Amino acid sequence: MSTTSVFRILPILGLAAIPAFAAKSERPQPTLKYESVYAGNTQLEANSVNVGEVAVTRHIASLNVPLKPLSSSTFPSFGLEYSGFYLDKSGDVPLPDELQSLSASLGVLQKLNERWTLISSVSPGLHNAGSSFSTKGFGFGVFALANYKVSETLTLGAGFVYDSLSESIPLMPIVGARWNFANGWEFTLAFPSTRVTYAASSKLKLRASLDLDVGSFHVENDPGTGAASQPSLRDTVLDYTAISTGIGADYVLTDDLTLSATLGYNFSRTANYDERDYEIEAKDGAPTARLGLTYTF
Repeated sequence: MSTTSVFRILPILGLAAIPAFAAKSERPQPTLKYESVYAGNTQLEANSVNVGEVAVTRHIASLNVPLKPLSSSTFPSFGLEYSGFYLDKSGDVPLPDELQSLSASLGVLQKLNERWTLISSVSPGLHNAGSSFSTKGFGFGVFALANYKVSETLTLGAGFVYDSLSESIPLMPIVGARWNFANGWEFTLAFPSTRVTYAASSKLKLRASLDLDVGSFHVENDPGTGAASQPSLRDTVLDYTAISTGIGADYVLTDDLTLSATLGYNFSRTANYDERDYEIEAKDGAPTARLGLTYTF
């Protein structure tokens, strides 16, 4: 599956850049979150040519805090996030060793009435290949979502997301949903994890999920090998996409601290230099593991 194809199915799946608080139409609590994701080794291919193997580790650290309400129905929030992809390569893989992003976000949750809620945010940041940041990797995202509370158990949402750095599809429509379809069960259609969750107890939640890892990065130096089949990859943008399924659990360690763990399978991994019409994709799938901690204060 190509990167372009992946992005075209995202609106159908609801895998859009929806903030964590958007699914429930509630004012967010202050949260500090760390997550580590590992995707195992896979053979890569570009233009029907083997280009080596790669395993990917991703680290994500984020902070989200509510700001002083502007009114009884308007709740702004501020966020910071660091994300780093680290590639363990073998062979002549024309990919950077690191892909990093550092961004801030300013969001607003506006409750219009008992049923309608509007959620929007703007997220400027730096997104670069390599171990340092530069202004060539500057980009910003814009997100808007309208949530409608159909009933006490069902909320639907629709909107759009824009990524100024992406070369694949910078603007796309999005949908989302939260459905408590049975006692203890919840279905959430959202980013970065669409999931079915079961509350086994007050402390333990079990889930099955469809997880997305994605990012767009400016590539300053050509990571290619100079082979005749490879175009120059200098000064271009790399769109990275990986999709996985998984079975996991969230366990409340304390009132403020939650541990999350997921084991799964990565069935699609692509890296697209869209400006150069050069795409690298995994020939096979690979096992994945996720481990995270969320602190609410």
